[in-house]
Amino acid sequence: MTNRRRGARGSDLRPRDVAPLGVFIRDGFLDARTLMRVRAAMAADRGQLAEVQASDRAELTLDTEARVTWEIPLPEELHAAVVEDVNRIGPALERASGVALEPCDAVAALRYPAGAFYGPHRDVADTPDEHGLHRREVSIVIFVNDGGGERAEFGGGRLRLYGLEGNEDDGVDVVPEAGTLVAFPSRLRHEVTRVTEGERQVLVTWLLTADGEPL
Repeated sequence: MTNRRRGARGSDLRPRDVAPLGVFIRDGFLDARTLMRVRAAMAADRGQLAEVQASDRAELTLDTEARVTWEIPLPEELHAAVVEDVNRIGPALERASGVALEPCDAVAALRYPAGAFYGPHRDVADTPDEHGLHRREVSIVIFVNDGGGERAEFGGGRLRLYGLEGNEDDGVDVVPEAGTLVAFPSRLRHEVTRVTEGERQVLVTWLLTADGEPL
């Protein structure tokens, strides 16, 4: 048992232990068969380096000082099935966020091999842009493989969420558990810590505000 304060930088929590801090958790969101299909797609294609939005302009660009991860194309049928699964919990996410949300229309599959990371950032843009980043309300991460315990397939690669207990400098590390969905406000600062060994695999998406008005 750790003697570190729960909100201290670098402390590890299982997803269900983060829920009381205001994070939406759905254990077993993806079943074993879907996880196996996603993992097969990951193994079949190295993918391309993922882009980020530059802080001073709207277009997306490569920036390996801010982010190093590879995006993998999912087979059309599999992609559609995961999108449908996300939309099934849309009403629950609307209740949790208190904002009307547009349905999910796409998910991204990401590989983080050893050395990959995504530095501290927020998913929502400050100003309107053609990609709609300014309308992001809910960020969703679905863990594809395990990063902790006896079944761990990689080291590092924690989803670190900042400010959950009021101090913006304190981060909580969420231990990846295969099949689990984690959703949080897109305005929340977060990062993916550097993967030290193995490969972290996740699906991500964002839900946009439908009209900006509370439910």
